[in-house]
Amino acid sequence: MEAEKPPGIIWEVYFGLPSGTAPDAKGPFFIGTVSLFGSGIRSEAHHEFKAAQFLFPLNRALKAALKENGERFLVTFVPTGVVVEGKATRPKPLSTVRIGKASLVVERPKEEKEQEEK
Repeated sequence: MEAEKPPGIIWEVYFGLPSGTAPDAKGPFFIGTVSLFGSGIRSEAHHEFKAAQFLFPLNRALKAALKENGERFLVTFVPTGVVVEGKATRPKPLSTVRIGKASLVVERPKEEKEQEEK
């Protein structure tokens, strides 16, 4: 992810959130949050610019999504405002954010790999 300047927004990220389901950060489809402060901000790069990278474990969300959706999974970004004095502010984007690429890596448990090798 990258932006020219800090966007002033935090995003909740959901994997496999069913259509019509309200986003809930305590629910099984929530995988984490994304924010750009320093890393991924072009105007704050002091030397060589590098886009921000994020890694989310999908175990819980993938199980829930497989039950609900079966085979097609969307990644949903829900903008939230920065928390000031314990209250979320209304999100107001200050910069356009670009997602260059996304990838999914599936790893099997070590025990499963060892059984297959025998």
